[in-house]
Amino acid sequence: MRDGIEVQMSHRISWMKLMCAFMVVVIHSQFLAEKAGWIREFVMYGVCRCAVPFFFAVSGYFLSRHMDEDKWWRKEVGKRILGLGIPYFIFVCSFMILSYFIEGVFPNLKIMLKDIGADPRVTPLLAPLWYVRALFILILLSPLLKKIVRGGSCIASIIGIISIAIICFLVRAYSDCSSGTWYLLLNYGFSLEGLLYFSIGMFLAGHKLNGIASTIINKLYGLLFVTVGFILFAIRAYLLLYTEYEWQACKIGFFAIPFMTLGLFAIMPRCSLPSMLNSASFPIYVLHFFILSLLGGRISRGGGGWFEPDASLLHWLLRIVVAFFGSIIIAAMLSRFCPRVSAFIFGGRLSTRKY
Repeated sequence: MRDGIEVQMSHRISWMKLMCAFMVVVIHSQFLAEKAGWIREFVMYGVCRCAVPFFFAVSGYFLSRHMDEDKWWRKEVGKRILGLGIPYFIFVCSFMILSYFIEGVFPNLKIMLKDIGADPRVTPLLAPLWYVRALFILILLSPLLKKIVRGGSCIASIIGIISIAIICFLVRAYSDCSSGTWYLLLNYGFSLEGLLYFSIGMFLAGHKLNGIASTIINKLYGLLFVTVGFILFAIRAYLLLYTEYEWQACKIGFFAIPFMTLGLFAIMPRCSLPSMLNSASFPIYVLHFFILSLLGGRISRGGGGWFEPDASLLHWLLRIVVAFFGSIIIAAMLSRFCPRVSAFIFGGRLSTRKY
């Protein structure tokens, strides 16, 4: 294993993970008011879309740091089965039971397997867990990705990253504004965008770029990148809301994400988070959907049926606050009073054990 990362870098990663968990809550809050177009397209489906790419990138970064160890792939897959697989099945099955109980409908085995996420063309019933499924697929493919982004020189790795980015861009540009089987498969089953950012994370960990990184990752450049990201997302929202240039808007969104992600990471605080919040991003990620679904008044399988349309901006903001802090409180209480249960269901996060 490589030497430990810088303390300040570790703090920034922790802050960014917490910020991204909050963004995921915002995305799933579903503000459906008639005049909420800008909030949806600029904030929820614009700026906040950098959350999951960052999670993929940081996962690839930390995985890559173990790739020089003996039998690293077997060890890392074993860790992820405990850290991702067990929480996945615990929470998706819990959500399924809750949904079926509230609806009073118990579907057949075929539908239940789809709800679990066995079909990569369909998001799990607990929708945020598509990321966990896609991440596990990328971890299984990591030996192949290692050859592409770490197997040769830095230039060869950059060419590999650019090739993946071109493929991702073409698929995103021609499918992001549509729907159907291919859209779901390439975006939520085997995530091409996840592949791109996971590979970037592996690349950053596998090559010595500390000098370049320290130059780019500072607050001045961070503010510049955030500004560019805001402008691009604003243009994307305008094109989607007031023009018929959906295709161009999707392409602009593709380029806005890296600017916003890198910019936000660069301006993150360098001080440490409270120990509880340091590992709170995953519990927030899996718990918030339970809270938002219950606050929405009903649970159903339809795309727009998770939450009722909401005409109140204040109500929308309150739901975000309740879901975010409610998830933290639930996870903290489990960690405090049932540490073994917490360690089991969260894959070791927010527990007294050290992993």
